[in-house]
Amino acid sequence: MKKPSFSFLICTKNCETTIQKVLESIKQQSHYSLIHEVLIVFHNTTDNTLKIASEFTKRHNFPLKMIECKETGKTPALLL
Repeated sequence: MKKPSFSFLICTKNCETTIQKVLESIKQQSHYSLIHEVLIVFHNTTDNTLKIASEFTKRHNFPLKMIECKETGKTPALLL
């Protein structure tokens, strides 16, 4: 039987002060081995959010994908 898996979706814009804490929290989950992917959907981010997330991925071999959303708002990001 195939093991269940799940994904996290993080919608963000300029969250450099919190993104590392969010990713660390995900990494500490008791079912971390079941995580298929962590998706960060961003729009027009101008701070270091993406850099921080990318560095975290490299240090921890984290299953992260970053997707740019061309439209403003949470709803378009959730519909990707």
